[in-house]
Amino acid sequence: MPIYSTFGTDPFMSELVDMYVAEMPERTASLVQAFSGNDRRTLERGAHQLKGAAGSYGFETVTELAGALESSLRHDADEASVRQAFEALIEACEQVRAGSP
Repeated sequence: MPIYSTFGTDPFMSELVDMYVAEMPERTASLVQAFSGNDRRTLERGAHQLKGAAGSYGFETVTELAGALESSLRHDADEASVRQAFEALIEACEQVRAGSP
């Protein structure tokens, strides 16, 4: 299910949202690489950055999921919990769209 920015129809933000969405594959690739390499520190940092950026561009679902991943890593959660949070975040990132529904 597509995830649209709350700023999708804002004439002042729409171009920025478009650019953010265009960069999302690169952001998710970085997270996937860190997860695949079991680089929890880089994954935590990437989740933290994504949490802030996604909120700034109106993608609250992504913000919440990135925060959950960051928290699980920060609190040294077990592998299954980290994997679940990671997969939920990646799935959401793949659904972000520019514009409005």
